Amino acid sequence: MTNLGIASRHHLRLSENLEDSLALFGSMAKTSPYDTSAVQISENQRKLMVQGNLLHKNQEYLAALDKYHEIIESDPLNCPFCYYSIAFIYADIRNYNLAIFNMKKYLILYPDAPNARAAQDKIYEWELLFH
Repeated sequence: MTNLGIASRHHLRLSENLEDSLALFGSMAKTSPYDTSAVQISENQRKLMVQGNLLHKNQEYLAALDKYHEIIESDPLNCPFCYYSIAFIYADIRNYNLAIFNMKKYLILYPDAPNARAAQDKIYEWELLFH
């Protein structure tokens, strides 16, 4: 089998796993809907977010991802903005599959976001770059 055939099968399997994970995430979010008026992030979470933003700006992508994931680990449904930021980090390192995955999580948690149209348009752009 050619490398292309192996890569295509791997891509399909990875995409299926992410779609399954996204479906599970969506069902969890339905039982605990995000309410922008009720968002409570701790001062430590705020600190991590500010640090993650700076690390991303300085192109320290893995360190930035660590900061955002530290916030998400404590409450995966309370920080849609973390998924939004993570999506752009993955896009910056050209991992468009994970960029799309995280932007979809953002939109699941915050479908009425003021930038929801722009977020969905980014997904469309990244889909072209990914395939």
